[in-house]
Amino acid sequence: MTRLILAALLGVGCRAHEPGSLDTAEPGVDSPLDPVPGALDILYDADVVNEVSIVIDAEDWDTLRQQHWNLPEMFTGDCMSSPWESPYTWFPGSVTVNGETAALAGLRKKGSMGSASTTKPGLKVAFDEYEEGGSLLGVDGLTLNNAVQDSSLIRQCLGYELWRATGAPASRCNFAHVTVNGEDLGVYVNVEPLDKNFLREHFGDPEGDLYEGAGSDFREGFTGTFDRKTNEDDPDPGDIEALARALEVDDADLVAALDPLIDLDAFMAYWAMEVLLGHWDSYDGNINNFFVYHDPESGRFSFIPSGIDAVLEGVDPFGEGAPTSVVAESALSVRLYALPETRAAYQSALRDLLDTVWDEAAIAAEVDRMEVLLKPYVARSDRGTFEDGVDSVRTVAASRRDAILSELDAGGPDWEGNLRDAYCLTAVGTVAATFSLTWPDGDLYDVDGTTFSFTYRGDDIEITGASGAVADAGDETNVILAAYGQTGWGSEVLVYMLVPYDAFATGDLPVDWWTVTAYLYTRDTAADDWEVAAYVYDGVLQLDVAETFTGGAVVGSFDAGVWG
Repeated sequence: MTRLILAALLGVGCRAHEPGSLDTAEPGVDSPLDPVPGALDILYDADVVNEVSIVIDAEDWDTLRQQHWNLPEMFTGDCMSSPWESPYTWFPGSVTVNGETAALAGLRKKGSMGSASTTKPGLKVAFDEYEEGGSLLGVDGLTLNNAVQDSSLIRQCLGYELWRATGAPASRCNFAHVTVNGEDLGVYVNVEPLDKNFLREHFGDPEGDLYEGAGSDFREGFTGTFDRKTNEDDPDPGDIEALARALEVDDADLVAALDPLIDLDAFMAYWAMEVLLGHWDSYDGNINNFFVYHDPESGRFSFIPSGIDAVLEGVDPFGEGAPTSVVAESALSVRLYALPETRAAYQSALRDLLDTVWDEAAIAAEVDRMEVLLKPYVARSDRGTFEDGVDSVRTVAASRRDAILSELDAGGPDWEGNLRDAYCLTAVGTVAATFSLTWPDGDLYDVDGTTFSFTYRGDDIEITGASGAVADAGDETNVILAAYGQTGWGSEVLVYMLVPYDAFATGDLPVDWWTVTAYLYTRDTAADDWEVAAYVYDGVLQLDVAETFTGGAVVGSFDAGVWG
């Protein structure tokens, strides 16, 4: 079964990325502001947890928290013709950072399906949103990532630190302890925005074209999704199109065609760091979470990392059995890995990173330092989860060298990965079920009182044998509801729903990938692992009884569309 790339954007089993880096370059990307000397060193001091206190009108805060992306609008129709338009709007508030206050700043939510949260929303802060030239501590804005998908809290800062150690353009990063209207929201990741200060530091000339890539690539049908972040009055994407055309030439001419448009040595190092960190939700792994800057002085593109909250997990959720030392599913990486000379250059770049940057003892010491720094800010009830997450980072970082070298020393793997497909979805069927369950059932499906129906591409799929459903406590955020059935040809079908605890109550709940998130899984009867086959939304979950105590009743039904 083809791996479905949308799952990497939206999350499998509550795992997702953020096209949320859609916002990273703002605010103030065109601001001429020069930071106060040393201000950035203070604001991003690795040994500091910044204290950020926000005061905002209570109604505005509730509106901000509830804003969210609309899945059907994002991924249906001609979804690759233009960048996805952010649903988030600005609100005024007061922001205090380390005792210094901006009385009037702009506040906006950030994050997409997996990282969007109503209780701990990611935040953009713009000190110049309502006051021209506004700034605080020498900067005109902050990016505060909520890290809700990273229980360790440290993956982003560790990853950016390693990327910067290579000399590549990458954000500074540290942490912030955030309160809003006196409510403690916990630890956020404070990531340097990709503004003109950033561009000036790394490229000298900040007047070039900066683009964000989310579902974007340098090939026909994919260039429209590049989101221009500078020079927005000039819509001409000629530099993007030129690189796409260069990738269409014959193998013999490829390097010569690319060389004037992109620093290939720098790209090899960028690509190698993606792989070394296990950054699967990336340009070369998922054509996602990256920026490119077209330097007006050199005329070449450079890649800039973004959205790296899933690095050093040790698992690509869509690459089971794939090699460790390469991921190549973008136009650039597929072409370059297919040529012997450029494959060798990539593998050399990977070895070079292992020799010069990947110091396991230093990485372990940095992980220890971050854990000690953050532990006092982690709620006691979350300490175990936090410590387990940090231990996972330690384990994965310690294992990368051997896993990669074992493949390179054997000559390097062949790569059978294909170019990523477009992210657009179409309606392919419907699912419906009724259920009457006892809370909780664990892994046992309750057959009595359950019906399950499924249509696919216009055909009614017969559900045979035992069909059932389950209600489970899931995690601390979601209740899990699942309906199960066997098809007439011997495979199994599972609809898996994540319902936030605070929404799990009697009444009708929209299956919209915000209130209720749902997947359709399938597997052969004899197989062990379920695979995501499609996405379930545009429907209603009806809860007639919703009791969440042992022995309680969960009674209801759902009816929704299937998209794939």
